Amino acid sequence: MDTEVVIIGGGPSGLAAALTLSRSMFRTTVVNTVRPPRNGSSPFVAALPAMDRRVPAEIRADMRKDVLSYPYTRFLEDDVVEIRPQNSNFVVELGNGDQLMAQVILLATGLQDILPSLDGLDACWGRSVINCPFCHGYEWKDRRWGIYAHRPEVIDAAEIY
Repeated sequence: MDTEVVIIGGGPSGLAAALTLSRSMFRTTVVNTVRPPRNGSSPFVAALPAMDRRVPAEIRADMRKDVLSYPYTRFLEDDVVEIRPQNSNFVVELGNGDQLMAQVILLATGLQDILPSLDGLDACWGRSVINCPFCHGYEWKDRRWGIYAHRPEVIDAAEIY
């Protein structure tokens, strides 16, 4: 058995799970995609106790450091291309052709924004065009900003700012 648990996703949820599993002495492998994280263009994370207004990459680095303080977790930077059952375990095939065998697969892949094709949106995304007024509305309360949302409750929340 290569590992007991494979966590697919190295963001905050995957790292929290890896920390808990490491502290419980489970051999764990975190497979993190090579794509940039969803909040990579955001200048900071907001409304998260003890991490308010911190850069997302710094938070992930600190979380990863905590996980690595235990000898039970390893990290792989690759894409998962297939998961298939084999007997009572799972085979995880990676983009580089390597395979992992695990008893448990934990999906912590997070979200991915599918943005419309609008000229200039990429340059503004996470800066003056935001997806969450709860997280960033306060910082933009006295300036012009836009929101990209398709859920009525997000639009309603944006109106208070």
